[in-house]
Amino acid sequence: MPKDSPARRKRIRNAMRLTRAAESDEAREARRTRDRMSRRRARAAESEEARDLRLASNAACKARRLAAESDEERYARLAVNAARQARRRAAESDEERHARLARNASRQAVRRAVESDEVQDTRLSRSAALQARRRAADECDVARCDDADSFQFELQGAYGETLMLFPFPKCSHCGALVWKALPVDAAEEAASCEPLLCHDHQ
Repeated sequence: MPKDSPARRKRIRNAMRLTRAAESDEAREARRTRDRMSRRRARAAESEEARDLRLASNAACKARRLAAESDEERYARLAVNAARQARRRAAESDEERHARLARNASRQAVRRAVESDEVQDTRLSRSAALQARRRAADECDVARCDDADSFQFELQGAYGETLMLFPFPKCSHCGALVWKALPVDAAEEAASCEPLLCHDHQ
């Protein structure tokens, strides 16, 4: 059998998978820390050509993997990603959240500074279409909110009380309405709340 055959690589992957499944939380965290430091050192030492090749290889591998996944696998992956993101954001402090938003804004500014006219036109067109859909959804939700019978959702709170969705002031980032489940008698809280961030910008 060749020294680097697919069968040998598969056996190694299976052995590593079994080893990692049996390790403790402390051992897993220590291993991940070592791996991060090792990758950081390797990337600090690589040339621009090696970095470009690595990024291109990673992008091609990811594209093949996403193209091969089924709808069920895609939905499961997106659900796992959303749950992981929610846990991270629930645990971050105000300072960490502000730092994350600042990093995101900086990256976005860099991308937009180097994008071509065609890319800019496509992005603005998509953004306008998205805002139009959000406005239409907001108008539909407001119309439903005016009709109490159609908008009264049977939501149950932690203590068994009936909850209702209230529209909070619009997202300070994109202007979308922000909805929150509250007890039925909490309309004043919704009206007096400070602007919130919508789900896309939390």
